[in-house]
Amino acid sequence: MPVKHDLPEDLGITPETLNTLKAHNPHLTALIQKYAQADKKVLDAEKGDAVATPDAVLTELKSSRLALKDQIVEALKASQKSQTAQEQ
Repeated sequence: MPVKHDLPEDLGITPETLNTLKAHNPHLTALIQKYAQADKKVLDAEKGDAVATPDAVLTELKSSRLALKDQIVEALKASQKSQTAQEQ
């Protein structure tokens, strides 16, 4: 059964916080858009009508999605460091 990943929940932040961070970081926005596309591909591959999707393909799609999430986490860390430095 396909399970859509709630990115803000997975990251432990609110959707509002994520939107605020996106508004100030075009790179983060691009990563999140790529993540949404990758998540849709995984969901489509997991649907009942896509039974013919080979396990190797599904695994690769999930790996790509996870790699994008890792990049988003790194971008968030960099954004937080930058924001902390500006406040000092």
